[in-house]
Amino acid sequence: MGTMETDYIKELGLVKGFSGNQLIIEKTGSDNCNACRLKTFCSLKNNLEFTITTDEDFQIGEIVDILISPKKRLYSSFIVYILPLIVMFLFFYVAHNFLNLSENIAAIISILSLTVSFSLIFLINNKQKNNDNIQIKRRHLKGED
Repeated sequence: MGTMETDYIKELGLVKGFSGNQLIIEKTGSDNCNACRLKTFCSLKNNLEFTITTDEDFQIGEIVDILISPKKRLYSSFIVYILPLIVMFLFFYVAHNFLNLSENIAAIISILSLTVSFSLIFLINNKQKNNDNIQIKRRHLKGED
């Protein structure tokens, strides 16, 4: 079993601003982005800003490591990728089996249910403002201790 820091997924961030102990961090990429075959198509690797509470002092413009727990990554992946599929199938099942609608109408309703999924994701995202599973660390270059 590795250390806590190696168990976390490491991303790069830039300190954009702060207010008291609240830091505004912009995710600027990942150490893993260079190895990814889909990096050309990735729209999430840059320009994602979030706020995190910390007791450490950081400077605006400082590059930091964003450490995301595997639990947080798995949870986020479930919400974004699996929840919409579950909602779609649920809407189709209810429309076809309980409302006795034709398969074509039930399919259209299940596709329209994606708006419900995205609304749920938006609500969950707004409720989940705690970043307990995210840590910010100063970026250390190789050879620094």
